[in-house]
Amino acid sequence: MSYQDFWDWFVQNEKTFRKTINANQAVPDSVLQILSEKVSQWREGMFMAAGLITGGDVELTFSAEGRVTNIPFAEEFVAAAPTIPGWRFTALQQPVGAAEISISLEGFRFHKDNISFCPVIHAHMPDEIEIVVVHTDYSAENRDTIANGTYIFLDNCIGELRLATQVDSVSVASAADAPGELIPVEKLSDYLDWRQAEFVEKYQAIQYDTTNDTYTMLEGETPEGMPAVAMVNEQLLRWDAKPSHPWVLAIHLEYTPQEQGMPAPETLQMLTRIEDEIERYLPDWDGYLNVARQTFDGCRTVHFACRHFHKPALVLHDVAARYKEQTSIKWEIFKDKYWQSLSSFLPPEHGI
Repeated sequence: MSYQDFWDWFVQNEKTFRKTINANQAVPDSVLQILSEKVSQWREGMFMAAGLITGGDVELTFSAEGRVTNIPFAEEFVAAAPTIPGWRFTALQQPVGAAEISISLEGFRFHKDNISFCPVIHAHMPDEIEIVVVHTDYSAENRDTIANGTYIFLDNCIGELRLATQVDSVSVASAADAPGELIPVEKLSDYLDWRQAEFVEKYQAIQYDTTNDTYTMLEGETPEGMPAVAMVNEQLLRWDAKPSHPWVLAIHLEYTPQEQGMPAPETLQMLTRIEDEIERYLPDWDGYLNVARQTFDGCRTVHFACRHFHKPALVLHDVAARYKEQTSIKWEIFKDKYWQSLSSFLPPEHGI
């Protein structure tokens, strides 16, 4: 199903939806369920929220629910939307500010007067943005409910995009367990502005030079005794400006293994062709660096360090669709400013 397929279907049914909404003076769960099921046919993990806004219009929000790989698709979905009187379409939960939010969940309230935060500073990873969020009612018994409500509050407070892309790590705790002085949650947006400006000034102009790259072939065994092979860009793994490319893209290319878990020659050619194609769409000069690949037990995994996450998600979606008859291609994109997920590709004494 394409974007257009969804919107054609929506145009055919929107008057029925609107009639039900008007009768209820709200967006009933039945309508939201129909819409969510339809959009999930196109993109798994895409969620929808809906509500009446000023003037009686209905706002539909396409949410990625924290899944970075779905953010570009939510944005494209809305960009393709037709103009329909009485409807507003929004990509991702937008920020409304701490002062405007009051959420109730399972008997607990979430608002600016009972939520604060505390930054966690890592000397060995100075660009990491980690925050501990404190709710006055937090306890071991209700931690799941408080955590869920707090994340909903943050999505509304600073916006879904900002929470997913600017904050590297979030945890919820009691005031007694906070690692430092608590700051009113109204100041969270200003804090992130400051950290982001500092980050951009430090890394925006940095460009990696691939001229002197060196590659190392690593050979080993799996716990089951099967061979494992990796090709690693050693020069790149020792780079001291890793946070300039803070996103790690891991692409998993599945294949039918031979007896020792390695691909047959013709399969190897196919895997190499796919990797070369991905590199053409994601070139190093544009901020996409091929760091390492490993092959064993029916899977080749290729790791890229990326300056941005939008383009890789769209590229991998298209590539996976084109090659679906030859191989299953799965991928994930996640924030990893110091490439800790790639530490196994260098001996411990080197570090990364």
